[in-house]
Amino acid sequence: MHRTIKAASGSGPRVQDSERSQGQPSASPIKRIAVLVETSTSWGSLIVAGVSDYVKRHHGRHSSGGSRWTLYVDTRGYFEMQEVPAWWKGEGVIARVNSPLLVQQIRLSQLPCVNVSQIRVPGASIQQVTSDQRQIGQLAAETLIQTGARHFAYHGPPARPFYEDLVYQSFAEKLRSSGFGTPARFDPDRVLPSDSNPHDTLLPLADWISALPKPSGVLTWNFLGGQRVCEAACFAGIDVPSQLSVLSADYDQLVSDICEPGLTCIDQSPRLVGYLAAAELDRLMSGGAVESPKLVNPGGVIWKQSVLSGHIVDDLVNVAIGYLQSRLNHDIDTESLAEHLGVSRRKLELHFSRSVGHGPVTHLQRLRLDEACRLLCETDLLVKQIVMRTGFRNAEQLQRLLKAKTGLTPSQYRQSHRRPPAGAVPPMVLDITSPSPGPIE
Repeated sequence: MHRTIKAASGSGPRVQDSERSQGQPSASPIKRIAVLVETSTSWGSLIVAGVSDYVKRHHGRHSSGGSRWTLYVDTRGYFEMQEVPAWWKGEGVIARVNSPLLVQQIRLSQLPCVNVSQIRVPGASIQQVTSDQRQIGQLAAETLIQTGARHFAYHGPPARPFYEDLVYQSFAEKLRSSGFGTPARFDPDRVLPSDSNPHDTLLPLADWISALPKPSGVLTWNFLGGQRVCEAACFAGIDVPSQLSVLSADYDQLVSDICEPGLTCIDQSPRLVGYLAAAELDRLMSGGAVESPKLVNPGGVIWKQSVLSGHIVDDLVNVAIGYLQSRLNHDIDTESLAEHLGVSRRKLELHFSRSVGHGPVTHLQRLRLDEACRLLCETDLLVKQIVMRTGFRNAEQLQRLLKAKTGLTPSQYRQSHRRPPAGAVPPMVLDITSPSPGPIE
């Protein structure tokens, strides 16, 4: 027997059995996977792409896996309710599980499921793989602190049942620990009912922005909020980014590009989330149990024009960073750096904390990791040569820090981030599901 796909009027494709002709040998078992996320945003599209990366590597036509996977993906809008189609029959689901209805459908179907949403419906025993909201909030605070702003604000999410805004919590905690006050907050659904036209918030939002001290840095919960803040700033006569840096905690290519100025966003690593979600579903379908949520670190900042980049107004910190940048392969600690600059350790740490959100040693480690990433992408140097150039103690330290930041080993990072020659096909996401770092490659 083999499976053929036929269209059923008014209900979508239906899987039917038919006879395999001429006594051909039976193929590997086929597992049908439904991917229920919106396809109208970059986040949703990249989730699907990440799932596809895993399937092609482990369950595709050229893979050595014991079963083939086929994916059911339908066009879905950002605000569209996710449901398992009544006609669909399959073996597993990857979905943005954010409603009791979908939880009930999955429970009744008894299918293994992985939730890629940041929402966890109470009582739902469903494996979760999603972006780490706390890391996103912390990265956002560090990015905006470096603009030189001394005042900060947050444009919150729309009303979402069961959602806990850990982005804001981490953002505010990082600002306070760096010596700043609690950020001002604008919640769109407290200004108008959630079913109102979101553009009706334009004037209240413009008034809120106008009242902020300048210069200010504003984090928006998502790209739509970022676009609206930039639009409201235009109506209020406030220049972005010189008076107001605007950073979105989520990235959408279309909205980021059409925003004026271009919207700087945090990369939530949705393609990696999709890949790991597929790996977790594979584990569940093999009899694995639901475990604690798997959280994926943000991939960094996608820089456009809405945030001042590299703008540090503290002269002492600028001199210190220049010194560190020129001596990445030297053994430097806070004491020796403070002595070189002729200031106390306490003063140096305080200036760094207020300017960049962390201490000198942490900043040196980040400079080293940034340079190592650049060398991995742009050169053919061996890992041990990169370690010597960037000042890491050994290759294990570089691998541990790179894996903590990106989820990738050095060789995986090089292969997935190297700029391909003109006309070449970009590399697929690599297999990073192993819990242990493994040997240095």
